[in-house]
Amino acid sequence: MNECFVRIFEFPKITEYLHSRGISDELIIQFKLGYGNFYGKNWITIPITDVNGNCLFLKLRRDPYISKESESSKYKFYPQGSEASIYGWESLLNTDSVAVVEGEFDRMLLESIGIRSITSTGGAMTFKKEWLVVFKNIKNISILFDNDVAGVKGARRLAYMIAEKYNNEKEINIVTFPNDVGESGDVTDYIVLLQRDIVELFKTNSQRFDYEPL
Repeated sequence: MNECFVRIFEFPKITEYLHSRGISDELIIQFKLGYGNFYGKNWITIPITDVNGNCLFLKLRRDPYISKESESSKYKFYPQGSEASIYGWESLLNTDSVAVVEGEFDRMLLESIGIRSITSTGGAMTFKKEWLVVFKNIKNISILFDNDVAGVKGARRLAYMIAEKYNNEKEINIVTFPNDVGESGDVTDYIVLLQRDIVELFKTNSQRFDYEPL
């Protein structure tokens, strides 16, 4: 796994792609991103660690220069059989507020500008009930999922789960993106492509979740 990290700087097209998504060389090093061959194809690798910092598995992101038609899966886990996890345990320590985003690169970008954040490695609809314990000491939770149907549904699902778990005692806000972020637009698109201020987005597009027990 460490070999992937060492080798990524041998592939300038891959680092250029990451730069285009707001991931600097410093972030590549900080988060130990890599590039390697798994399952017969090349992938960008993201080490996913547990609460103690031990590597659980690699999240694989399809080489962005490979045709989408030639590879059905944009993401995979290595080794096979690894289960989805929270990415960013360390961001939950010594803080009372956290942002929940939908992707690993989005999380890295927010962390780089001082916003504590976490994500599920499995996508918008995969946040598990047993993970809700991580919010025990968190007072303020902002959810910034992608600008698509899955993101909207996933954000409301997670907000409801947290509110139900903690008897509506947490401040939960769902942050939405303006239309010009585009369909399926995300945190990275907003910051890097639109060059907008994410703090301003929190101020203008954040809505308190209205919890109603079923």
